[in-house]
Amino acid sequence: MRKKLKISVASAAAMALLLAGCSNAMDTPDEQGSPESPDINALFIPYNTGNPYFDRLGFGMEEEAEILGGSYSTDGPAVAGPTAQLPFIADGLARGVNVIGIYANDPAAMTPQLSAARADGVAILALGADIEAAARDAAILATDNDLVGPALVDVMAEEINFAGQIAILSGTPESPDHTYWIAGIEEYLKDPKFSDIEVVEIAYGNDVPEQALGEANALLTKYPDLAGIIGVTTVAVSQAAQAVSTANLSGDVAVTGLGLPNQMTPYLEDGTVNEFLLWDPADMGRIASCLGDAIISGTIVAEPGAEFDCGEFGSRVILDDGSVIAGDLISFTAANVAEFDF
Repeated sequence: MRKKLKISVASAAAMALLLAGCSNAMDTPDEQGSPESPDINALFIPYNTGNPYFDRLGFGMEEEAEILGGSYSTDGPAVAGPTAQLPFIADGLARGVNVIGIYANDPAAMTPQLSAARADGVAILALGADIEAAARDAAILATDNDLVGPALVDVMAEEINFAGQIAILSGTPESPDHTYWIAGIEEYLKDPKFSDIEVVEIAYGNDVPEQALGEANALLTKYPDLAGIIGVTTVAVSQAAQAVSTANLSGDVAVTGLGLPNQMTPYLEDGTVNEFLLWDPADMGRIASCLGDAIISGTIVAEPGAEFDCGEFGSRVILDDGSVIAGDLISFTAANVAEFDF
């Protein structure tokens, strides 16, 4: 258990007396030492609550904050929206949080508020995708976002023998990480080897299970020749798999995407899904608490090249673009899914 070592001002002064051999040092109070660094008081704001992906991320942030001897809370809107996170930022600041990790739905909407908080000494960390540099100290990315879109295409292409109509099911149109991954899918599909694959629609379920399921069912109805669905969120891929399984189309319509292993295991078992991808979202949360604590304690200045310690994750470095990569993509199949419990 890693706890911040704390020495009281009085103890520090006494130690200084012994080392200096100055019995009259108490006459110079300005030399008693610097104040203790603050404990981390972390807040995680997802873009919607009730989402298992965000629950897992928050678990990691809470676990690491407690290891560091601090506190943690989470709050956010029930339904994602361009300005839905703003009241929760304001509430957290009013409660005195000193580290905010935010999974931004609409970065532009929150830039003024987060920039002001940062200027007041609050550590602001973007999670999952970057936001405006003025509004954050660093961005904690789950993995190299440039790899996500192509990796999803490679899985789907193998599933459908490099030919057929596919659809993409996403979360919200404003979400920067979802938008980036979809752009990566579209760009990678320009490779001539994918010339027989056609994206017929990009649908949005707002990461609400009922909406995502409705969108998946609509895709199956609208495109009777649909060969596959790529779900770029954990809600999207699980609901796409449910729609395909319920419609008895397992084996006819391929499903892959970014999914949680516990949520997707039934669809591996019934043959609806053969392979899906993700990372452990908790890793982002753990690193966010480590970095937030380092910033507010003055251990580092959050800038490219800055290095900080994160326990079992070892030493981490802020990259040139202001990001920290949490981990690698993991391929989940029936052969290895039981090794993961989240």
